[in-house]
Amino acid sequence: MYKKIIAEKAAKAKKNIIFRKVVHSLALTSALFASYITPANASPQDKMPSTVIVASVDAATGRDVKELIRDLSDGDSHVRIRAAWALGEMGPAAKDAIPALIKLCGDSDSDVRERAVTALVKIGPAAVPALIKLCGDGESYGRASAAEALGEMGPAAKDAIPALIKLCGDSSDVRSSAAEALGKMGPAAKDAIPALIKLCGDSDRD
Repeated sequence: MYKKIIAEKAAKAKKNIIFRKVVHSLALTSALFASYITPANASPQDKMPSTVIVASVDAATGRDVKELIRDLSDGDSHVRIRAAWALGEMGPAAKDAIPALIKLCGDSDSDVRERAVTALVKIGPAAVPALIKLCGDGESYGRASAAEALGEMGPAAKDAIPALIKLCGDSSDVRSSAAEALGKMGPAAKDAIPALIKLCGDSDRD
């Protein structure tokens, strides 16, 4: 309910600094209320509504992309999630955040990684080159996150097919994400058939 009300008012906030602050305060108040009624031992998913409220108003009121990029390196995982969420809501307009979001794909917090992946998918094809590079770098969960994001983009990320085929020989979680991503590419990924057939005999049933 709060999210709907804020969204209806947010357009006005872009042109009125005072009103923008009022709208943002409403979001924060709503988030604090949601946090207050959420049990302390609740899972991150159960705590997400308050994050969604603030992230939605960050995006809707045109909060500066540079500010949100700074938040991506905050020590509080909830702040990182909120910033990634807001950037994703901005879509292609948040393309300057791609390097920071790519870095977040290697975050130790799985919820942060998931939100970074979603943001990159929403930003769109501009993120593909950086995601392809990530397929060959960093920790395994960073490569798995890259494969996941590329898969969600589907045929629009077809330039990543060679990199995804290579990941089919990676660790189990990475090759699983790569195989799924290639499937989402459809006929464009026909060159991956031999690698996928090989995976059919994989010792890891998951």
